[in-house]
Amino acid sequence: MKSDHWYYRKVMEDGSIKHTRVSKGTGEIRYNLWREIRNKQLQVTQEEFNKKI
Repeated sequence: MKSDHWYYRKVMEDGSIKHTRVSKGTGEIRYNLWREIRNKQLQVTQEEFNKKI
């Protein structure tokens, strides 16, 4: 099944799972919104994120 979103998740050391979804729409995510998603929901640095994609 195709989706209109990219899905990201991270399993934390305590076993909890952090996840978020990002639209595949034609617009770009504003940097401030991306930073908030990455920091608060995924709880990773940009470098950690880049290593996983």
